[in-house]
Amino acid sequence: MFAISVVVFVTGLLGLICLLAIGGPMMRASERQFGLADSREALKKLRTERGELQGKLNELETQKADLTRTVDGMRAELKDLSAKIGKMPKQTYELTFELGTPAGGMQGFDFVLSRQAAYLDLEKISGPERSLWKQPRVLRVWSRSQANAVTTAEKRYPVQNGFIVRTAVRVALGDEPAAG
Repeated sequence: MFAISVVVFVTGLLGLICLLAIGGPMMRASERQFGLADSREALKKLRTERGELQGKLNELETQKADLTRTVDGMRAELKDLSAKIGKMPKQTYELTFELGTPAGGMQGFDFVLSRQAAYLDLEKISGPERSLWKQPRVLRVWSRSQANAVTTAEKRYPVQNGFIVRTAVRVALGDEPAAG
């Protein structure tokens, strides 16, 4: 019985060795014969590419998360700045045109200076100049007399160019006297 067990063991061992020695080349030969070798190589190549793409995908997901955090931070900062801008007091500036200089003996005479809307349309004035003349402006002329100031203002801003020059009248508010 022992002998039979040894013979079966040795025979199995020899068969296994033969299978390993001859089976690998036989399997590859059959793969070549039936065209399976190319598909095995293609499968290896696809698995490699899949691994590379998975790595790139993970990297891009990390970048996406970083960019999302950055954008969220920027949105929060923009919201804070918008709130701060909304809380700031509104500042308005009045544009005053001046002719002459406040030298000795000169007085400042104020006029309301505007431009006719028809002239702006007729001359096709656009851009900053059009928005400048959308509303009347203050013109201060430094002169020795009111008549001289009117003449200077009308020479500089002639009616032919669509300008309207009117004498400004100061209105008294409350207890303050009207300035002239």
